[in-house]
Amino acid sequence: MTTIPAGVAADLRRLVESEDLGSSFFAAAADHTSSSRRRTTWQALHELEIRTQTGVSAFLERAHLAIPSSNAMADTVGRIGGSGLHLLPYGLQLRAVRETTTRSLESEPAVDPTNSSEDAPWNAKLITVTWNERP
Repeated sequence: MTTIPAGVAADLRRLVESEDLGSSFFAAAADHTSSSRRRTTWQALHELEIRTQTGVSAFLERAHLAIPSSNAMADTVGRIGGSGLHLLPYGLQLRAVRETTTRSLESEPAVDPTNSSEDAPWNAKLITVTWNERP
């Protein structure tokens, strides 16, 4: 296994958690909505999360890191949250997703390819698995 700085390992665990939560959240939201238009929206977001999950998992495997590529608790929490989303008016659904996504992005790794610290090589590699979720 490859040794990495503790801060980078924690960031990667948070990233895995975020992707699992988002994927299950949007899948559950799509399953529980009665609107075909909204289902299409939630399914598109679910597919985006799946692509990112796949990239994160592939990165962890290629780098031989001792970090789990899935988080069952995050998956469960996402399913619970997404299952109840349809109970809110659509405008509040979108606001809830925007607010929680913004908080998630702020807590994810600060990817800076110009970073000269010991974390720099790992930060640069994380760009490939998180680029599609940056605001």
